[in-house]
Amino acid sequence: MGAVLLFLFTAATSFVGSLQAGLVNMAVLARTIQAGKQEGRRVALGGAIPELLYAGVAFCSATLIDPFLHEHALLTRCLGAGFLIGLGAYFLFRFDPTIRIPDATVGKGGFWMGLMLGSLNPQLILFWCGVIFALAASGRQPDGPADLIAFSTGAFSGALALLLLLVALGDNIQRRATPEVLRMIFRAMGLILVVAGVILLLR
Repeated sequence: MGAVLLFLFTAATSFVGSLQAGLVNMAVLARTIQAGKQEGRRVALGGAIPELLYAGVAFCSATLIDPFLHEHALLTRCLGAGFLIGLGAYFLFRFDPTIRIPDATVGKGGFWMGLMLGSLNPQLILFWCGVIFALAASGRQPDGPADLIAFSTGAFSGALALLLLLVALGDNIQRRATPEVLRMIFRAMGLILVVAGVILLLR
């Protein structure tokens, strides 16, 4: 598989794989609604960078990392579930999307918030290890610096594309929805996160 095709394949895989009620996705929506599109984009950029890093790590050492992650699968599931349930409970009981973030604080934490939340998902490495093994099983084992760059940047680009779509969605919701509808939306999102966390914990 050529580097260009590998990039396109990885970007599409990353985009589809990111279609879930995850920490970064919900944070991008919330931050966009509270602080505007620019701040939402900062969270999106920070949240997509771990995809690049984790995909690169999986590319370089999938055969070493995959057994370790499977051996500690319960721990990674518990950590992931805990963060999902925690953020879900925050959206359910504490978060008020109608309270605008003061202009003085906008731009000072969005990127780092996204980076931190994206990094709190060690299962990303397991996901990208699985993609590497699937490619190898199909006879298209990626190899070399060009494939590493294509694989990692594809993972980053696909995730970022989805997050930027969520920024546009959040901006549209913020401009059109009434305060009560906004609260209902985030309560529903909180419930989805809690349920997703419980399912992950019991899986």
